[in-house]
Parts: sequence; structure tokens; C-alpha cells
Amino acid sequence: MHDDEAHARLASLTATYGAEALDLRLGIWTIRLTGLDRVLALELAERWGPFADPCPADPVTTALAVHDAGEPGWLPASDALYRLEVLGAGSKRVVAARQFAISAEPAAPERYRLGISRGPELRGRIVENAVRFILANLALDHGGFAMHAAGVLHEGRAFFYAGPSRSGKTTAVAASAPAASLGDDFGLVFLQEGSFVAPALPFDGSERMPSSAPRGVYPVAAIWRVYHGDGVRVERPSPHVATASLLSCAAFPWAYPERAGVLLDHVQRYVASGRDFAHLHFALGSDLFSAVLREAGPLP
Repeated sequence: MHDDEAHARLASLTATYGAEALDLRLGIWTIRLTGLDRVLALELAERWGPFADPCPADPVTTALAVHDAGEPGWLPASDALYRLEVLGAGSKRVVAARQFAISAEPAAPERYRLGISRGPELRGRIVENAVRFILANLALDHGGFAMHAAGVLHEGRAFFYAGPSRSGKTTAVAASAPAASLGDDFGLVFLQEGSFVAPALPFDGSERMPSSAPRGVYPVAAIWRVYHGDGVRVERPSPHVATASLLSCAAFPWAYPERAGVLLDHVQRYVASGRDFAHLHFALGSDLFSAVLREAGPLP
């Protein structure tokens, strides 16, 4: 599908799955999802647990209208199921995968449209991917950034393990027990009253958040770029290397190329803020979290 065709197709969608709505409350943001049928609303409520509110109420930060796009056709069938690609530019930019496409409304950038085509991926997973894309934009709006990271909460402070797939993020979270998980593969930081904070997120590999999951917003103590290694070793890179390393963990940077400078500014501000950033090498069975707490020190 050509770029202009993707935008025109998404903009023309009118069919929805139903009249159900659901609010997703994450830190300072409320994302309202509309156009759901009962099955999808229940699936999302189970996936997001206490973060999902089936009784929407104002105020709302962002709206996501979910549409039934019918037959597939966003990206070629030969492409990988989970590949994401940007089609078009500016107000006609569409982020597309094999089975879905999402874009912001040109006249109302806080409103998004999501078109879901038929296929093997569960609709709940598709909606969650769309929400992550929206959150990455919201973080940039609030002086922060989204990253491929797993977070844990310890004594009211957020710690993140960042890195690409198979770098050890989920393993690091497990090794940090009994610290509570803040999400095992996607993290956000943003500025609140001049300090970096992180919201608890309902994105977990189990795809079902328990009612006991932490909620709210917490000061960021540290972000660790994780690597497999022998034992536990902490490496503190120079500010320039730290900025490049943290940028490499950013989520969706290719989806908003016009904001690359904003992303760079926010990452540089984090590195210069006094919040900890380091490279953390660890092995299975090592006393990981003791080293993390020892190295992180007090908040600036």
C-alpha cells in the first residue's frame, strides 16, 4: 500500500467493533478508548487490571478511536507480523504493521485513529501496541522519553533495566524480587516539577495485571543498560557515551523523525540530571539487586 493510500484508508474508516468505551489511567494521563465491543473491552480490562476503568469520566488526556478495518492490506503479506513501518509524512503519517495502522488526527493531535484488520494477532495486543506508541509521544510532550526497558519499584523509587530484546531485562526484574514490577518491557520517564519520574505501567509478559500491581508515579533512581556477563560489574560511561547508549534504547524514535532533536535533548537532560545511568553486566544467579541498590545511591 502506498503512503497516501494508507492515510486515506485509515481516515475513511467508519465501522467500529461496538459502542463500549474504556479509560486507561497511567500516571498523569488518561487515554480513552472507544469503538470497542464487549469481548475486546473485557480482554483489555483483564490485560490492564487496575489501570483500566470501565466507567469513563472526564478529564481525558488523549482519545483512541478503534475501527474495524476488515481485510488485511496495510503492509505486504511477506513482511513479518510484528514489523512496524512509517508510511507518509507530516499530518499524513501513518504507523503501520501487517494487521493495523494508527495515526493522529491532523486537526487534533491528541486524538488517534486505529484501524485493525483481520489476522492472527489478538486485538488486545494490537491495541496495547497502539497505546505504547501514543505514550511515547506523550512522554516527549512532557520532557521525557519512552524506552525498551523493564522497571521495578523499591522503597518508593523506580529502577529501570534498559536494552534490546534478549539483553536480560526480564531476568533482571526477576532477580530484583521482592521489588514490584513496573512493567517488564516498556518504560517511560518524564518531567514533573523539574524532576524525572516514572509511571507504573500495565504492560507485562503475562498479559494480565494483578489487582495488587503498583499504581502512580515514582521518582526515578536509576536507568541501567543491561548486558550479559560474568558476575556483576558496573561500568560508568562518559556523558556522550551514556547519551548514545540511552538513545539506543528509545522506543519508536523512527516513528516521529521530526522530533529527533527533542528526544536527544530530553535524553541529554536525563544524563546531566544527576539521576544514575550506567552499564550493568550481570550473570544468572548473581546478587544483582544488592549491587543496584549499592551503586544507585540517594536521589539528587
